[in-house]
Amino acid sequence: MSTDNSRTNKPCIVVTGATGYFGGYFVEALAQDYHVLAMARNLEKLEAMQQRLGDNVTPVCCDLSDLEQARTSMRYIMREYNVVGLVNNAFPLGKATGFNTPDGALDKITTDMMLNAFSAGAVAPMVLIQEFGNALMERKATGKIVNISSMYASVSPDPVLYEGKTTFNPVSYGMTKAALEYLTKYVASFWGAKGIRCNAIAPGPFPNVEFDSENATRDNQFLDRLRAKNCNHEVGHPTQLLGALRLLLSDDAEFINGEVIRVDGGWTVR
Repeated sequence: MSTDNSRTNKPCIVVTGATGYFGGYFVEALAQDYHVLAMARNLEKLEAMQQRLGDNVTPVCCDLSDLEQARTSMRYIMREYNVVGLVNNAFPLGKATGFNTPDGALDKITTDMMLNAFSAGAVAPMVLIQEFGNALMERKATGKIVNISSMYASVSPDPVLYEGKTTFNPVSYGMTKAALEYLTKYVASFWGAKGIRCNAIAPGPFPNVEFDSENATRDNQFLDRLRAKNCNHEVGHPTQLLGALRLLLSDDAEFINGEVIRVDGGWTVR
């Protein structure tokens, strides 16, 4: 990772999972107002993002499954940049955590899949939050944390959605996101008085229909099932998360702390 000290005076936001489906939209939107430290595993994708978005983006190549690497990277960032916000967005949506593989079914999911999910999706955010908060408190500064949760932190997937399909959402995902929401409340409770706010966004059905990945879908029948189940008979697009994200990172949300904003089209109301 390289730094340019001329950028460090500008308020910076760290976004994890920066090259993913949500992350790409988050980085592009936030780069309009902040310097974004885009954290992801794939350096080639990060460099392409920087080339496309310009000098308001700095690539941070880091594999959050390596917790020591995560801690070292965040500690360096906090030392070198004027970081005011952290967006914990990363989650490995693939076979390593039980997605879309027979081995991830409830009766077969392995302990390794569960541990991979918790390590990257809950423990790594905790590590980054520790480094973020400790650095801010040491210099008596304030900051904002936004954790990206899911509707499946509070409700279970409907088995009907997956009838006749080889794709499904494993138990590892919802359990991890529920832990992330608890972490959100805990951080808000203990660090709110220190000027560090922590909130979460819980997206509803936001299927990846744009980019190739282990979790992308082109299954129109499955998409129709998602639409039919939701209150407004639609699925979401990442741009519909940006309003909540901007709000929670702004001073307009200074009295919002420990909250989970559900952006799900009404999925969880029934």
